[in-house]
Amino acid sequence: MLIFLEANIGGGKSSFATKLIEKNLANITVLLEPLDEWVETSDSNDVNILQHYYSDPQKHSYLFQMNSFISRCKRLEEAMQHDVQKSKDTHIIMERSVFSDYYCFAKNCYELGTMTEIEFIVYKKWFEWLIEKFKIQPDGFIYMRTTPEECHNRIKKRSRKSEDVIPLEYLKSLHMRHDDWLLDSELKEKKNFYV
Repeated sequence: MLIFLEANIGGGKSSFATKLIEKNLANITVLLEPLDEWVETSDSNDVNILQHYYSDPQKHSYLFQMNSFISRCKRLEEAMQHDVQKSKDTHIIMERSVFSDYYCFAKNCYELGTMTEIEFIVYKKWFEWLIEKFKIQPDGFIYMRTTPEECHNRIKKRSRKSEDVIPLEYLKSLHMRHDDWLLDSELKEKKNFYV
């Protein structure tokens, strides 16, 4: 079983996922967002890919979004392979998905003009190929719906270096994208969706 945990930036996904990990539940693998990989991916000036994205989204949106969904696919595939090798019947709960990467973050970049049309077309082609190639079909989503204002307060409070430039307007835009995707679609009609 594959469940994706979705929320805006600062929506509480990491805290919830970490609590699940601490519970050490049998046959449940919890995968955190690959933030650690993004922070470790730095240039010679020690500026990581996330900092590049937030400081100049016009220049780095495509690069970051491609890296984001590829790193998610990689993390998920590694977990699935590990479970197959151990012959375990494991349920996976993953913090955020390639679907929110596409429906929320990449679409947001494109519609805000920080990703060009041709970049978005290429992104979409890779997205469609990767979900087919790796057979990424969720059994359900958990949407931790949090107001953009609360997300903004939490981001300020946790004071991550790469997030100190995230404006409230960006969070409002992402909130709308999450709602459009998760609440105003056929997903809400399915039994495997939780808000």
